[in-house]
Amino acid sequence: MFYTEDLLVEQPAVKLYSGLGWEAMECWGEEFGPETTFGRENRGDVVLPNRLRPALERLNPAAPKIAISEALEELCRDRSVMSPIAANEDIYQLLHEGYKYQASDDEEEDVTVRVVDWQNPENNDFLLCSQMSITVLNCTQN
Repeated sequence: MFYTEDLLVEQPAVKLYSGLGWEAMECWGEEFGPETTFGRENRGDVVLPNRLRPALERLNPAAPKIAISEALEELCRDRSVMSPIAANEDIYQLLHEGYKYQASDDEEEDVTVRVVDWQNPENNDFLLCSQMSITVLNCTQN
């Protein structure tokens, strides 16, 4: 038998996470564009907007649409000019604390858009992407 990384590592990991209730998708032949499965424009996009928006809406049913849109925009914001540590801290804060939407004068109150349901993990969208290609567009270190 010929042993490969796919046979020894990737497929057992896919099986393990699938057994934990995660959805697993083979992404080798992924197509790009807003109407595709993931909604990525190119290989430089690391957030899957076509999965993230419905997850944010499901976790935050009372949040105004503008708050969801702003949260999605903030999560997808380019952080390549930041140091890797600062970028990680920024994303960690959003994942842990949520996005703080400030209401306008004609809206009732500010809203925190949750990105992760920490109390009820089964409410989250877990996806394992096998063979998803990511291209680093900016390699500048700060």
